[in-house]
Amino acid sequence: MILGINGIRLVSDRSGVARCIEAVLKCMGEMDHPFHDIRVYTPKPIPDDIVLPPCARNIVAPSSLPPGLWEQITLPRAHGDRDVLFCPSYIMPIMARCPTLLAHHGSYEGYPQAFSWWTLNKA
Repeated sequence: MILGINGIRLVSDRSGVARCIEAVLKCMGEMDHPFHDIRVYTPKPIPDDIVLPPCARNIVAPSSLPPGLWEQITLPRAHGDRDVLFCPSYIMPIMARCPTLLAHHGSYEGYPQAFSWWTLNKA
């Protein structure tokens, strides 16, 4: 089975989501799972300081689109209808043709006092 991972957060300013992706990948390299191929999709190559486990590889899907459109158009095209797509960065590709797992950051709900009124109400 193939697991695709939206790795776009690994190639920009790395914050909590990128660290989460790195931790998930590290765990995938240390545990039994049903995936024979883990594909970390990014719009450009991931930095050398990010170590992928042997079961994972970086698939570069370049595009001139801005990041939000890359996630909506390029990512689902690159992954196609292969098994499962994991999106740990709040964005669900509407055009995905496969089962898709979305991880949503709950800090807005759990710690609203940490965010400005603007951040909490701009959606």
